[in-house]
Amino acid sequence: MPDPTRPPFEIPPRPCVGCRFYDEPQWNCRAFPYGIPDEIRRGEHKHRDPFPGDGGIQFEEIGPRPEIPEPPAYPDLTLSTVKAWLGELQNLDNGKELDPVIRTRIREHIATARLWLDWMTDREVFS
Repeated sequence: MPDPTRPPFEIPPRPCVGCRFYDEPQWNCRAFPYGIPDEIRRGEHKHRDPFPGDGGIQFEEIGPRPEIPEPPAYPDLTLSTVKAWLGELQNLDNGKELDPVIRTRIREHIATARLWLDWMTDREVFS
């Protein structure tokens, strides 16, 4: 029988976002590969101190969250501005340890920029 005190859906563990051991797609981490305890998930224990079963692994911040450059707006949408935007994004995604949420956003923008470049190179009006 389901536990009536738990919601019928999973809640992402907000306190874990930004930890280098957190695996966002799986909502678990190296310390708790089979699920993050409710006390940590709810923020009752910040996990900067040991917690039973964590194997000595505690929250460790990934680092600063870089500012993600937004795409160029329509009047400025040229082949050169999209190339510049793609270059900025690739510099951010150069192998540094980043928050998984930020890395995903950067890679989504990179994919968009590449699609735009492919489309624009077929049309000479954007040169």
